[in-house]
Amino acid sequence: MFPTGFDLKSLFVFACVVETGGMTQAARALEMTQSSVSQSVGNLETALGTALFDRSVRPMVLTHAGNTFYMRSKEVLEGAGNLLRNTQESENLSFESLTLGLVESFANTVGPHLIMQLPNLAKKWRILAGTSPDQHEALTNYEVDMIVSTDDHGANLDALSEHAILEEQFVLVFPKSYRGPVEGINVVEGLPFIRYSLRSSIGRQVERQISRMRLHFPVHSEFETAMGQLALVGMGAGWSITTPM
Repeated sequence: MFPTGFDLKSLFVFACVVETGGMTQAARALEMTQSSVSQSVGNLETALGTALFDRSVRPMVLTHAGNTFYMRSKEVLEGAGNLLRNTQESENLSFESLTLGLVESFANTVGPHLIMQLPNLAKKWRILAGTSPDQHEALTNYEVDMIVSTDDHGANLDALSEHAILEEQFVLVFPKSYRGPVEGINVVEGLPFIRYSLRSSIGRQVERQISRMRLHFPVHSEFETAMGQLALVGMGAGWSITTPM
């Protein structure tokens, strides 16, 4: 918590005194009384525990501490101004159109809610669903404005920024008719494995875990979409590993 007298307004008044050459000039520029300007600077010096001006000379000049503080104050005031402008601009930001590339499961579950929660962000929305590799290719080709992906291939591209938004645990998925053990992938019995595509990050992570456990499952089929993968499990063709989303 900052001490009383140390705030953006006091920094602004102090900087104005420095730049206009005195209390009287700053008061005139800020449309304040001279006593108010003097009090603001005095409170700031009290909060800092040091004198910012040498008042023994006329006109008064900055002390060494005051000069250093002035340079830092300018940086803080500039940053605060940028923050204010960016916030105001983002509040009024609206795109003519916005194209999002989403992994299929995210597009089906979150996509509609995203549009409804941010109705003013774009006049026209376009949602493209597909695998993570396809989404990354579309992004690097400037075919989409943003993607939600399970991969991080874009992290090393200078023109892109990456932000983690959620983490999920893996789950085992079985047909309702399955009556075998379900405590882990090493105890599954009697069903072939329905694999998620190795083109995806999820598919590769699953495959690495299976390899680490030195397990081998007969693969029935491989899907690039979670919907097809789960539909086949539901038909009793096998079991699979996926994420809740």
